[in-house]
Amino acid sequence: MVAEPDSSKDNLSLDDENLETTNEPSLAELKEMLVDIQISIQSILRENKETRKEVVQLKETVLEQRSIIASLKTVLADLEKQCASTEKELVAARKIIDEQSEEIAKLYDLQDQLEQYT
Repeated sequence: MVAEPDSSKDNLSLDDENLETTNEPSLAELKEMLVDIQISIQSILRENKETRKEVVQLKETVLEQRSIIASLKTVLADLEKQCASTEKELVAARKIIDEQSEEIAKLYDLQDQLEQYT
């Protein structure tokens, strides 16, 4: 009876070896896997190259837009100065118009007074 357990152990180890050999991929399967991996790597490299190009283009676009923004800020600052200057001129013109309106009113009053005396 002692011999039986030993023989069952041998049978189990043989079964394990058979399972291991059947689970291992063949050389052709390994070669196919390697080819698939190489194809995947080439695809990834192509995508990375395209992505690098896009990043370079984006950097150029950002630099161009920064330049445009700087120029727009300068134009805006100039327009704000011009607007402030125009507002000052408008205030001065209103003041002159108001003064002239007052003077015209006084002249009409004086004219009325003169007409009363004559």
